[in-house]
Amino acid sequence: MSRELPERPSFDHLRRQAKVLLRALRLRDPQAKLSTAQHTLGREYGFASWRDLKTHVQRLSANEPDVPIADYEFGRYTSKARLALFFSRDEASKGGSTSIDPEHILLGSIRAEQGSRIKVFERAHVSLDAARTAATSRSGGTRIPYSVEIPFSGATRTILLAATTEADRLGHETIGIGHLLLALLGRESRASALLTRWGVTSERVRDGIADLLDEESA
Repeated sequence: MSRELPERPSFDHLRRQAKVLLRALRLRDPQAKLSTAQHTLGREYGFASWRDLKTHVQRLSANEPDVPIADYEFGRYTSKARLALFFSRDEASKGGSTSIDPEHILLGSIRAEQGSRIKVFERAHVSLDAARTAATSRSGGTRIPYSVEIPFSGATRTILLAATTEADRLGHETIGIGHLLLALLGRESRASALLTRWGVTSERVRDGIADLLDEESA
């Protein structure tokens, strides 16, 4: 059976479809797994795998201003990753930015790392003040009050969706600062250029991903 994606597909809806398919599969095989249902659904939509289907939908979603909040999978974020997003909004506000950009996600991640056992930026000899100067030198507007909503920019939405893909690719249930960094490094932006300048590479992040996932106890 073949399926056709709607013009504006929702990954949250696809997850529900996979669960419905799993129930049908278990009528024939009680040991059927969700991964099997997901792979089958991906093939039915014309993709080689569930991961390819997810990547396609996320790329489409990144260009939409009203991506369903469930598609970002914030519920999987570690406490440190949630703190990074909270701080990113504060960084955007301080700089007078009307959107939360990738560099704000970077600054939020640096702030969230401070005082913990996670030392990615400390080992790279990056201070928050120096990073803030490098990342926000082009801004300087009036601080935006907390009562004003500051949305994620299109580039940041792409980063957040990519973070879930990075976690899934590595087989991780949770999404942490390490996955945010991998997503930042994988897409050209001011933030990725700064990370590269500081010697923070995808290889180094992946090598230390186990420590980065230990954020809940850090």
